[in-house]
Amino acid sequence: MRTLVDLIELLREADDLFGPEGPCPALVEPGSNGRILVLTGGNASGKSLACRFLEANAKDDAGKAVEFMRVGMAKRTEGGVIRAMMFGDEERDSTGGVSAGVVATGMDTCRGRKAAHFLCLDEPDIGLSERMQGGLGAALASFAASMPDLTLGLVVVTHSRHVAGALLALDPWCIRVGDDVRPTREWAATPEAPATEAEFLGLRGAAHARYRGVQRALNARKAKAGPAEG
Repeated sequence: MRTLVDLIELLREADDLFGPEGPCPALVEPGSNGRILVLTGGNASGKSLACRFLEANAKDDAGKAVEFMRVGMAKRTEGGVIRAMMFGDEERDSTGGVSAGVVATGMDTCRGRKAAHFLCLDEPDIGLSERMQGGLGAALASFAASMPDLTLGLVVVTHSRHVAGALLALDPWCIRVGDDVRPTREWAATPEAPATEAEFLGLRGAAHARYRGVQRALNARKAKAGPAEG
């Protein structure tokens, strides 16, 4: 059964995607707690790609996929009954209230699971005030400190220093993705100057450029692997 550290090491080895010359440079920082990963980075830095990479490589000893419960905007914005059951009605409930409910549901789901699994919360702080981000961090740290045995790992993707800071107290593994790959603890302890208007207006273009870089890397992987056997 692949552990969370196994998945992180596979990501570290994927130089074409996450190496210094790849589209989503990443800094991997080991910690003493191998069941927690704090994943941070700027907007459009490659955090979601990193989550998908971890999910794709979660396998058991027989090579069968292990459940990787990834909860984030991709599911929050899609339609259907499952989305409605998971996220409720954001026209009726506050966005922050929905976020709080989703996190609580995710933790409760882990406690009730009868098979090995991972829980990945992709930006669970959406819509939460700065004060409530502190509460979210405390709740996640409490859960992480006493995770069920069948929860192989908790991955938290966040822009919030409050959330990251609470988890950093548990000495997790950390990954910084994107152009700003200073150590996570340095990022968490250092307030940032506001972006300029030009940086904000250029964000969409930067995201598209990163996406194109990722697609080139993935296409190169497919070409190197050659045609699949029929």
